[in-house]
Amino acid sequence: MLVVLSRATRRTPLLRALATHTSPHGTITPPNQSFTEYVAAKVQQHDPNKPMLVDALSGQTLTFGQFAPRVARAAERLKTAASKPFGAGSTLLIHSPNCVDFPVAFHAALALGGVVSTSNPLYTPRELAHQISDCGASHILTVGVFHDTVKEAVELSGSDATIGVLGTDSSICQDGADGGAGTFSLADGDRTAIGGGVVSTSEPFDASSCLAALPYSSGTTGLPKGVMLTHGNLVANLEQTYELVKRARPDLLGDNDVLLGLLPMFHIYGMVTILHYSMIHGSTLVTLPNFEPETFLKAIAQHRVNVAHLVPPLILFLAKHPAVKPEMISSLECIMSGAAPLDAHTQQEAATRIGCEVVQGYGMTETSPVLTIDCVKGGKPGAAGQLVPSTEACLKVADPASPSGFRDAAPGEEGELWCKGPQVMPGYLNRPDATAETLVDGFVRTGDIATVDNEGNFFIVDRVKELIKVKGLQVAPAELEGLLLTHPAVADAGVVGEPDQRTPGDERPHAFVVLKPETQLSAVDVTNFVAGRVAAYKHIQNVTFVPEIPKSASGKILRRVLRDRLKEGSTQQ
Repeated sequence: MLVVLSRATRRTPLLRALATHTSPHGTITPPNQSFTEYVAAKVQQHDPNKPMLVDALSGQTLTFGQFAPRVARAAERLKTAASKPFGAGSTLLIHSPNCVDFPVAFHAALALGGVVSTSNPLYTPRELAHQISDCGASHILTVGVFHDTVKEAVELSGSDATIGVLGTDSSICQDGADGGAGTFSLADGDRTAIGGGVVSTSEPFDASSCLAALPYSSGTTGLPKGVMLTHGNLVANLEQTYELVKRARPDLLGDNDVLLGLLPMFHIYGMVTILHYSMIHGSTLVTLPNFEPETFLKAIAQHRVNVAHLVPPLILFLAKHPAVKPEMISSLECIMSGAAPLDAHTQQEAATRIGCEVVQGYGMTETSPVLTIDCVKGGKPGAAGQLVPSTEACLKVADPASPSGFRDAAPGEEGELWCKGPQVMPGYLNRPDATAETLVDGFVRTGDIATVDNEGNFFIVDRVKELIKVKGLQVAPAELEGLLLTHPAVADAGVVGEPDQRTPGDERPHAFVVLKPETQLSAVDVTNFVAGRVAAYKHIQNVTFVPEIPKSASGKILRRVLRDRLKEGSTQQ
C-alpha cells in the first residue's frame, strides 16, 4: 500500500478562462506505474555490465545490471531495520552528498510503499531538525561524516527516527548497537551480483495520487515547505523530458554520453533531471559530492564527460577561470544550464570560450521540475526554452479591477508565468494556505516574470517571488529574518537579495537591521550570529543598519523598497 493523497489537498478552481500557450511538441500518455517500476524497467533495457553511476573520487561503480538486485536487498534491510521496520506510511529522509548508493536507497524506500524526503547535507542540526519534524521522518539515512549532525538534529526535533548509514560505511552504525538511533546499515553482503531482484510496489494504485517524494522548497515565499510529488508527477516529467529531446533534438543526448553528476541529488534538478534521466536514458553518470575546482576538472578530463548539467556560476568558472585549460574540457559537447537564469550575453560568451553548446532549461521543485527546455540547435541565447509535451502556460498580470485579480498579458507583454501539466504537484505538505496561494485552477504560479516569442520560446526576465538565489540554491528571506529577531539587540530586520557583481545572475543575502534602543552591534556581529546557525550558502554577506523596516499597512515587509535602496546606493553600513 502506498501513501495516497486525500482529495482535501486539491485546489478548488478559481479561474475558468485562461489564455494559454501549449507545447509545440504535442502530448504524452505516461504509464500508470510506480516511479520505481518505471525506472527499473528502463534500466533493464540497457547493457547490464555498463556503468550507470561512477564515483569520481572513490571509483566505486554501480552498473545497470546491479541496480535492481541492489534495490531489492536494500529494501530487505530497510524492512527489518532495527526496532522500527520501514513500510507503507513510513518516510525515509536521505541526508547525504551525491553517491552511487543514493538511488538504491531512494527506490528501496519506494518499493516498500514509503515516501522519500531529501535534505541538504550542509544543513546545521537546527535546520535539519525542522525538516525531520515537518516531514515526519521515521528513518534517516546518512553517511558517517554527517552522523553526529543527524543524531543531534533528531534530539532537537524530539523525534524517535531511526538512523542508518548508506552503503558500506558501517563503522558508525551497526545493527543492534544501542537499540535506538544509529542502529542499522544499508550495506549488503554482495555488491557485485547482476540480475534478479524484482523491484515492485503494491498494485493496483493510482500513480497520480500516490505520494513518492518530499523535496523541500520555499516556493515563491516563506520558509521551506515539503513539496508533495506523486509517482505520476515524476514518471510524467521524465517522459516529458525524454519525448521533447527525442522529438526536437535527438542529437542532444545519446546512450553513449557520459554525464556529470555534480549538482546535488537532494535538489530536484539533480534528483530527476540529471540522476534519473541518465538512468532511463542509458548514459553513465560520473558523480562528485561537492564542487572543488581540481576534482571537478579532473573528473571531466579523466572520464571524458561530454554533457554537463551546471548552474550559471559553474559555467562562468569554466569560461573565465585561469585554472581551466582547453585540454581539461575538450570532451565537453553540451552544457545544460538550470536552477537560475543565464543571460544571453553570458550564454554566448561562455559557449564560445568553452567551445561547446550551452542551452538552458527551466522549472521548479513544484513541477518535478522541468517546464521548458531550449531545443534550438546551438541554443537560442537567453531563452529558457519551449514547453515540454503536455504542458500549458499563461502569462498573468495583476489587475485589481478583474474579479480574479489578474488579467492575461498582452502579446509581447511581461507577465507572471503560470503552468499546468501532469508534472505539477498536488500541493505542499500540511500547508493548505501555501497551496491555495500557489495553485490556481490547476496552474502553478511560478513567481517568475516571463515573455514568450512567436515560436513559443519563453524568456525569464525577472521574478516576483521573494526568494534569494545563491548558486542555484534557494534562500528564504523570512527564515533569516526570523533568526535575526532572536538576537537580543535586534528590534526588526528585513533581508533581500543583492546582485553579486562577481557572478551575473547570482545574489547575496543583504540584511537591513533595526537595533533596539541603547544597544550596539556591528555588521560582523550580525554576520557571525547568522553564520553559526545556518548553512554556508545562507550566510548574510552585507548588513545595513536602518531606523526602521518599510512595511505595508498589513505589516508585510516592502522588499521592493529595500531593493531600491540597494540600487540607489543609499545604504549606510
